[in-house]
Amino acid sequence: MDQYRPPRLFNKGGDLNKRWYIGYYYRHPETGKFELHQIWISNKFLTRKSRCECANQLIDVWSQKLRAGFNPYENECPGLVPLSEAINRIKDIKQTTTRKRTFFTYKSFAKTFLAWANRENLANSQIENFNTRLAQKFADYLKIEKKVSNRTHNNYIDGMKALFNELKRREYFINNPFSKISNGGTSQDDLMRQLGGELQSIDSISSTLVILIDVGNTTNLNTTVATSAPSDAFQLRQQLLSYSPYLSDTVLKTAIQNENVLPNEMIRDILVANPQAPKSESVMDQLNNRYNPMPDSLLAEIQKGVNIIGSMDSPESELSNHLRLKSELFNNLVKIYKRDTVNPSSSSDSLLILLQNDTTLSSKYQLAFEYLKRKDTNSVHTTLSSIAEHIVCHMDQKLVDPSFYRKCNKMTRQAPFPSSCS
Repeated sequence: MDQYRPPRLFNKGGDLNKRWYIGYYYRHPETGKFELHQIWISNKFLTRKSRCECANQLIDVWSQKLRAGFNPYENECPGLVPLSEAINRIKDIKQTTTRKRTFFTYKSFAKTFLAWANRENLANSQIENFNTRLAQKFADYLKIEKKVSNRTHNNYIDGMKALFNELKRREYFINNPFSKISNGGTSQDDLMRQLGGELQSIDSISSTLVILIDVGNTTNLNTTVATSAPSDAFQLRQQLLSYSPYLSDTVLKTAIQNENVLPNEMIRDILVANPQAPKSESVMDQLNNRYNPMPDSLLAEIQKGVNIIGSMDSPESELSNHLRLKSELFNNLVKIYKRDTVNPSSSSDSLLILLQNDTTLSSKYQLAFEYLKRKDTNSVHTTLSSIAEHIVCHMDQKLVDPSFYRKCNKMTRQAPFPSSCS
């Protein structure tokens, strides 16, 4: 007796304003009737083509799972997990992926939230039942009963948004119930709070990617690939496949280059298992430069990855989005501090602290000019040396504008443009 009917797309008549999903029917163990199970497609896919491509990928994945014996009534459904258990799971994950100080902040947020949830008899309810109305109720509790300040309230809401984003990423639910909860406070406070939230997200995703990509050690894995002998071919193929789809471009290019060990068929297997590969110009350039060209039929299999959102594409895209938002928030804060005519001295100090704590090259440029305005030539020299050491020595020297150094040198007589790195 068939236990399931294969998954297919439910596209709401092609209406992009409605949520599309793929669904499959599975026979209920007690009633014997087929019941529909849904896997939702994100509304971030704005075109029919992109949604259909995502649907096809999901259909392939779930078809394989069902053929392999997956049973939705026996395997755990994340949305049915108790609220307190889900929060504690994510808290444990944060302990391994964030700095100690950041973790204790999340731990404090989780403790307060779970105490409130327990009081409201929500701690043991299924997490999929926790909605925006309840999230707002928790936000109101913070303001009315705990009487926290605007800044503390905002920090709590940002912390809960971050925790629930981790749950959303693990498919406990479709929408983050805290995503629509507004914050109080001044414009400047809001920007600082949002900037802190973006930095926490960047730190979390970056830490996760560092662990996943090349099993946390690109140098060692790249050396292994580069120094492998032809007799190691099968073992190397299996090793790289086991680390997929989290292989870096560096390792993929070295594997492609090592033609004596990995023939076209093996390279095809590895690149197909890493759908981010055909999206990389440098990887495809290396592939096209093989002495023994990749046959068109194998190349076509590899290029299918262009239309696939792989496991590595999602966090990298999310990281890129957080970096963009962080940059926008940062620049808005800089503008506020520079335009403050009410308390310019305090804003100037705040601007200096903001720039000192940011590691981007543009912030170092701005920091040096702020020191110049204060006629703090020693700090200018230190900042220029920092740029020279961390940028010029490790990257292309032309990234650093020589006119910047000449202008500083003219004013300070202490920071000549570095002609070489010692």
